[in-house]
Amino acid sequence: MNIALLLLTNGITVGLAVSLVSWLLKIWIDKKLSYSLSAELEKFKAKLAKEVSLHTIQNTWNHTKKVELLSQLYEYMLNADFQLKVFLVNIKLKKKDLIYSRANKFMENYLELNSCLHKNELFLEQPLVDDIQGTYKPFFELALMAIDEVSDSVIEEIEKKLPNSIDEIMDMGGKPRSRLVKRFKTEIGID
Repeated sequence: MNIALLLLTNGITVGLAVSLVSWLLKIWIDKKLSYSLSAELEKFKAKLAKEVSLHTIQNTWNHTKKVELLSQLYEYMLNADFQLKVFLVNIKLKKKDLIYSRANKFMENYLELNSCLHKNELFLEQPLVDDIQGTYKPFFELALMAIDEVSDSVIEEIEKKLPNSIDEIMDMGGKPRSRLVKRFKTEIGID
């Protein structure tokens, strides 16, 4: 019986020792894994924070560049808008001597606008570039036609396409810019 009791006591002692060692090993492994996981989590957080800040900086720079560019394009559009209105009014009033010079000035402004678009098309979406060019191109062709032939027949042909009152002509000359202003506001997030 003593041997059985001794074996039982040794078995219990060994079992307790193994349990204690297992428990200590589990705690040690948990701490190691927890530390390793914390370190990996911190690395991931740092990497994510860096990527988010770079993305934010890049988006801010892109937005700032786009706002500057749209502001510059708007200035060119204002100049073109003024010259277009005066050009159309001169056609309506049949002032041949002024038609040529105003058509020329409008075309210069259109070409400056177009040049700015081409130089900076990396920062603009293609539909916006196409929209700006498409808005002014018919008037550019009209001015080109007036410059090529400043004759009574050409002036009369263009005049027939124009509204009757000067106010309506001014509105017609301002519509391209007005339409594009709405598009510019959408592009920079102002609604």
